[in-house]
Amino acid sequence: MTSSHIPTNCDIDADCSLSVTSRDGFVVFDKAKVKPNTRYFICASANSRVVEREWFSENLDALSSCSNGFIIDTIAPESGHIAVKNYNGFLSSSSNIFVHWEKFSDNVKASAFGRPSDIKEYVISCGKCCNKINYYFFQK
Repeated sequence: MTSSHIPTNCDIDADCSLSVTSRDGFVVFDKAKVKPNTRYFICASANSRVVEREWFSENLDALSSCSNGFIIDTIAPESGHIAVKNYNGFLSSSSNIFVHWEKFSDNVKASAFGRPSDIKEYVISCGKCCNKINYYFFQK
């Protein structure tokens, strides 16, 4: 589903990408039907039914619910700016390096999923030149 609602008939609902029926609670979706960088919702519904137990009958109510969504994100975040606090090119402390970054952004807006930031974490390393790690390995 590309919107969060239970379809009455997937064949005629434009938001319904794929419908699968399961008796064991497990389904596999055809990867070709799920496009990258598109928000999808998993929706499930079940009819009410009576389950016969050994000593009694149990009435199970009908249910329907949709997830908060997911995206298979294949687009890398946009680079921002990284700055090391220094004075005329020299560090003011031999025990600490103060690093600041800003304006990194992602095409997926995390607030749609209730997350505070579009980028989950940043990983840094230290080396003699760009893209080389020869002092410290990547750290969170």
